[in-house]
This record gives sequence, C-alpha cells and structure tokens, in this order.
Amino acid sequence: MIIDFTVGNYCSINDKITLSFEAKSGFEDLSELYLVEPKEGLKLLKFGTIMGANASGKTTILRSLEILRMLVCEPFGNKNRPLSFYVPYWFKIRQDEPTELSIHFIASNLQYHYAVSFNNRCIVQERLRVQDKSWRTIYSRETNEENQTVIIKIGVNYFRYRKDFKLLEKSTLWNNTVLGGSLKVSIDIPHLQKAVEWFDHYLYPMIEPDTNLYGYVSSLIDQGKISKKRLLKYLHGADLMIEDFIIKKESWDNIDEKVKMKLVESNPDMSLEEIKENFPLRHVEFVHSNGESRVNVDYIDESLGTQRFYQLCGVLDMLLYQKCMFFIDEIDNSIHPDLLEYLLKTFLVNSTESQLLISTHHREWLMQEDFVRPDSVVFTEKHSDGSSHLYRLSEFISINKFNRAFTYYEAYRNGILGATPSYRSIIMDEGEDE
Repeated sequence: MIIDFTVGNYCSINDKITLSFEAKSGFEDLSELYLVEPKEGLKLLKFGTIMGANASGKTTILRSLEILRMLVCEPFGNKNRPLSFYVPYWFKIRQDEPTELSIHFIASNLQYHYAVSFNNRCIVQERLRVQDKSWRTIYSRETNEENQTVIIKIGVNYFRYRKDFKLLEKSTLWNNTVLGGSLKVSIDIPHLQKAVEWFDHYLYPMIEPDTNLYGYVSSLIDQGKISKKRLLKYLHGADLMIEDFIIKKESWDNIDEKVKMKLVESNPDMSLEEIKENFPLRHVEFVHSNGESRVNVDYIDESLGTQRFYQLCGVLDMLLYQKCMFFIDEIDNSIHPDLLEYLLKTFLVNSTESQLLISTHHREWLMQEDFVRPDSVVFTEKHSDGSSHLYRLSEFISINKFNRAFTYYEAYRNGILGATPSYRSIIMDEGEDE
C-alpha cells in the first residue's frame, strides 16, 4: 500500500508537494470504512479524493504517479530514446533541472522508500531503501551523462549480492531505472525484487477520461479473472434495467456493419487496419428487461454513461477481490453523480487492502458526511506564481465537527476552503476588440 507520494519540478509543480495516505487522528467515526493497518501503528487510508479548479494540478499529480510506475514497469529498450514525459516546472528560469519523484510504500510487510530524479535524457539519480528494524539502503545509483553509463553503489548489508548488482549495472541503460533494468535480467536480490513486484502487481496504469477499458474488462471477464456474476450484481445495483450481458467472440468480418461504422467513428486517430488489430474479438450485448419483454442491445449502442459504468465495474471488482491500486482522473466523466456515489460507497464498504485515488469535480460528494473523512480529501490550488499546492480538508475542520458553522459542501461551495475557479465579468465589452 502507498504511504505517501512526493513530486517536485514537474509541469505546474515547483516546490515538492506530498500526497499522504496516512490517517490523521481525530476522525475515528469512519475508521472501519477507510483505514487499513498493514503494520502495527501505521494506519493508512484506502481512498483519496483530489478536488480543485481546472488547471490547478489534479491531473499533474496523477500523471506524475503514472510516470513513476512507467519508469519501473516499462523500461526502454533503446538508450537513445528521450524521456519525453520530462516537463519541468513551466516558470523555472533554468529548464534543465531534474524532476524528482519519491514514494513510501508497504510490500511484503516491509516499508520501502524509493526516490528517482530524471531529465529529458536520462535517469539522473535513484535510491531504494527498506525498513526492517531500521532504515537500510539497498542501492543508490548515479548516471555519468558524458559517458552514458550507470554507477550503482551497494548498501553495506547487500554486499553479498555484488555479482547481481554488477550484472544490473552493465545491463541498465542510462535512460532506465535500476528497478526497470532488473526486469530484463535474472538476478536474486530479494528486497529489490519485492519492490519491483509491488510496482508491477499493485499499481495499475492511470485511467484518464478517454481511457477505454471495454476490451480489457471484457477479456478479463471472459477469462474468469473478473466475476461475471459479481459484475452483474453491480449493474443490478445501479438499476439500469440490465438483466444480463453476453460476451460473444466474433471475427471482424462477421460483425454487423453498423457496429463497424461506430468503431471507426469512435476511433478517429486509428486506421482501419489498426482498429481491426486492436479490436478485442469480444463483442458484448446487454440484455435489457422491462419485466414483460427482453431486448439485446449492443455495447456500442449503449449510452456513454452505461459504457463507462460497465468499465468501472470491472475496476471495482479488481479493487475488491485483488490487492491493487487504481488512480482515476475525472472519475465523474459521463457518470451520473448517484452512480458515482454508488461505486465509491461499494468500494469503501467492501474493500480490504486495495487503494483508490480519484480526481473529481463532483463537489456534492462532500454532502455525504457519513461517508467522507476530511483527511481523505485533498485540494489543489494554484498560487499567484502559477505553482500548484496541496492541502487537506482536515486542516480546516475542528476535531469537534459540531462546532463547524458550515457543512463540508457549504464551506467549499462558498469559497471558504479555496480551490475553486475564479472568472471575470460575463458581460462582453464590444469595444474591447477595437
């Protein structure tokens, strides 16, 4: 599980900001819904919400976490490939300073700390530590940019793995992390491998508003990795009049021409050959019933909201029945607020060791005070210099909530908590253009 995540010098983020999943004291009413204790005395939130105005930094935070995941799980195969996701703070005078990322997490009952910095050419530095009885460095790494070579320094407790580290040093490209490089070679460094497994198995790729999970979710259902029975239960709970759904395997040639046309229209950036290649060969039909009759409706003919809900139900099932973390940008995209609350409450009530981090503009969620913990809500706001900053709702709330003059929603709606957009006059001056 993630304890906290830090990012500095990336897009709208100048000074380092930290998103923490550590629970704050004084909010014990919802502990059974929100808290997990992976280690004695360490209480972590399994759910976090990022709220704020457009362009305040919500997506930037989620993308920086995705970059960290990619640096470990998707190493480059070519040393000449630039790190195109390197985007230093926009208003920095020096544009060559590295972006810095770090994360504390729990894996196999041990606490780890991983830090990495990079520019557009290479990984500049990285370090992996583990806490057993005390903090110990597993390795640290530097890059000789002139020679494009990697230098690994081994922690004193890991000298017995010299040969494995030497192999890693030779095989890690200057634009890859050592953790990423370890995926390409056969080594036996237990603590390092546990850290890599955590990144690879626990962290799932970022879900953006335009991420299409249709083929992915349908494939997992067809393979039995997501329970169709449980997914139907989620759909029934949303009262969409969906009685059943059928997954058919069909070749492109046998698919209805109307479906083909809609696939082409919905993927304007892909050629016909690319669509054929990426088409999952799994075709979903929903069985709708009004109590008297039934009708099969093709997935492509369903509303965008129903399509999105089907996809997120697949994510929900993975969160409930696996140990994993998803982070979803603008989760309210195409979803009715009541259905969104249904998904979030189902996760909170039934999840155990998974984590979910979302960004949303659905401020009405703050009305659900019997489900909202103030330390789980984070606001993003831009300062006058254009930099993004973070703060928690819990920083504004008295421990005795009955002393509050406003509800969470009212306080945010009225601008007391900040993190809201500001706009100028809606009256257009006809003389401005002149």
